[in-house]
Amino acid sequence: MKNPRAVLFDWGIKFIGIVLLIVLLRKIELSVVFSVLRQFRWTDIILIELISGLVIITKALRFKILAGRYAIPMDLKTSTIIYGSSMFFSTITPGRIGDFIKVLYLKNSYGSSLRKGIYLSVVDRLFDLLTIALFAVFGLTLIFTVREILFWLLSGLVFILLVSICVKKYLVRLIPQCIAWLGQRFKVDPGNIALSQLLSARLILPALFSLIPNGLIFIQMIWIAAISQVALQPLTVIGVLALGNLISMLPITISGLGTRDATFVFLLGQRGITATLALTLSLAFFLFNNLGILVLSFLLFITFKPKIQADTFA
Repeated sequence: MKNPRAVLFDWGIKFIGIVLLIVLLRKIELSVVFSVLRQFRWTDIILIELISGLVIITKALRFKILAGRYAIPMDLKTSTIIYGSSMFFSTITPGRIGDFIKVLYLKNSYGSSLRKGIYLSVVDRLFDLLTIALFAVFGLTLIFTVREILFWLLSGLVFILLVSICVKKYLVRLIPQCIAWLGQRFKVDPGNIALSQLLSARLILPALFSLIPNGLIFIQMIWIAAISQVALQPLTVIGVLALGNLISMLPITISGLGTRDATFVFLLGQRGITATLALTLSLAFFLFNNLGILVLSFLLFITFKPKIQADTFA
């Protein structure tokens, strides 16, 4: 049985973001926040939520393409239901680890092996992670010059290369230990993850397709900023959101609350945007994107209730 202190720590650390959000809210003018949010008309909200629906469908289409590459004959309707259900769990769990519910659905619906299900879920997450990381570079330009960013990126690559050469024998022992720890942390068998296939040519099309759903999310944020009458260049909005979403993946909060908000406040502060307005933009994104996707994905979830077999994760 797990130590009660360890359990308390595991759950306590996941609410760091919530505490951070409360601290930020105490430092802003809430009247301004509500004033800006009142500028959103019902037609604006409906159109933004339609984009949220398109985000779910395009991500589901990407997952359908990915699954098809590995002999899982999934139609778009089923893929949308499965993906929407996983997005529901992803939205309400710290670090979005609930996204791995897709493994259960693939096993129960298609008889997919645990190894293949985990592999597909990991790759699907990597597509979004790498796409967001790419656009997050624009957010870094608010803090550093392009020359400084390139310098640190190249330095990081050289450092990784040198480390891999000089301490290869230590990495051979360390990496399996880290993988084993992650497996224990998330209660999965690391041996079921086909890491050697992550560079397969089969992944090129679904990887490129990742630009579409993430592009739709960026369009949502640009629209939200425009309605809020915040004078920002589209690339700046994209960069701030990408960096904020990247940081929100840390398992210290739920749905990016607090961590994304702090990122907005810090980065937009470099552009002279007040903390109140920056936090308003972040909260507006949470309300119209996260909550919108939460509602839509919940509706998909309740239409698809796979039987949970006792040996699913055995």
